[in-house]
Amino acid sequence: MPYKKHKWMKYGGGRNIIEIKVKDEIGKQLDFFKCNNKEAFKIIAEILRDKYGFKFTEDKREKEKKEEIQREKDWLEKDMEW
Repeated sequence: MPYKKHKWMKYGGGRNIIEIKVKDEIGKQLDFFKCNNKEAFKIIAEILRDKYGFKFTEDKREKEKKEEIQREKDWLEKDMEW
């Protein structure tokens, strides 16, 4: 599903610019994004996650699941100490 082209660059938004090129296995360019602000990067990250399955940060559900597993493991280790 093609996404509508947006202007991600804010005038005077800073000196740092992020360019993201998405290519297939043979090197053909599939998508290109360029931004210079956090809000636009968050939107681009969501697009990349939805369209291509890329993850820039750990999903909240995965983090909660890991924490729950660690709590259970700690509890079991305490129980086995006696």
